[in-house]
Amino acid sequence: MKIFLDASYDSDQEIPKKESRVDVEYLYILLPYIKRFNKYCAFCVRNCTFGQTTKDLSQLLRCLLYCSGKPFCSFTCSIIILNSGQGHIIVSNTKVRHASGVKISRPIREPVRNLFKEKFKNGASVYRIYQEEMQKRTIHEKNANNYERVGKSRKVLRKIKSEGTCESLLAPDVDYGLSKLYDKFKNEINIDGKVTGAIQLICKHPSKIIIFTETSIRLFDSLINQKNVSISWDATGAIIREKTNSPKYLYYELTMTLPGITLEDGLIPISCMISSSHSLLDIVHWLELFKHHYAQVNFFFTYIYEKLFSLGFCEQRISET
Repeated sequence: MKIFLDASYDSDQEIPKKESRVDVEYLYILLPYIKRFNKYCAFCVRNCTFGQTTKDLSQLLRCLLYCSGKPFCSFTCSIIILNSGQGHIIVSNTKVRHASGVKISRPIREPVRNLFKEKFKNGASVYRIYQEEMQKRTIHEKNANNYERVGKSRKVLRKIKSEGTCESLLAPDVDYGLSKLYDKFKNEINIDGKVTGAIQLICKHPSKIIIFTETSIRLFDSLINQKNVSISWDATGAIIREKTNSPKYLYYELTMTLPGITLEDGLIPISCMISSSHSLLDIVHWLELFKHHYAQVNFFFTYIYEKLFSLGFCEQRISET
């Protein structure tokens, strides 16, 4: 069997380019053509050569494909793509036979693996992606027990999600990763301002991270004198997932509410803190650090602070402010 391929045919799925140790991007480009006459098998590559010259023909690609349902399924075919863009699919065994109740699937390689990682990065869950891909299976794939879209079990998607999470980390070690994130923000956020970066404090014992920016300080200064403005502090542990026997971490947030500007239950975030210690001292430390940087941004506040300090009334007066 020979099928001539139109080089202008585009796959429905966008295939991004990314370097990979096992580069099978060409396979995902060829699959739409192969599926025209075999809608059942999950194909894997056995042999592949690039740039081979045979007689008068210069081949761009030559590979042998087989069904991952072996040894039950003996279907095999050869793919030859010429430099001219013309392609040939030569089937050497047309017998398709899959064992009943046995799932078949080829390994999920790049670039499809990257597409799943991007979905997980955007907040998709394993269950959601699994259900979406299962619904895309054709009647032929269902009849053939073909699970090449999601793998033989959800463990495949969980592994891909875990890989994406590890790749997003700046470093495997948490402390070193936080240090690199601190430097990264310092070099990217408000680098020429009075308050640079977003992470303003990292403490290991007790574990504590304080976050705010110069923009949030200026927003606070702009809203603080508005009529009916409300300032609130709240803490929750639901945002942070903890391991067994680990310290209890809470997420603290300083927010503002301004009737007429935000919704009734709308909150404007100003600063936040993640801490394993929950004493009054930690709250005071957080707010004093915010007040210190507020003084760096607000010149009038700085002038008052320095003037009262020289007169010996700093602590009392600043507390009232």
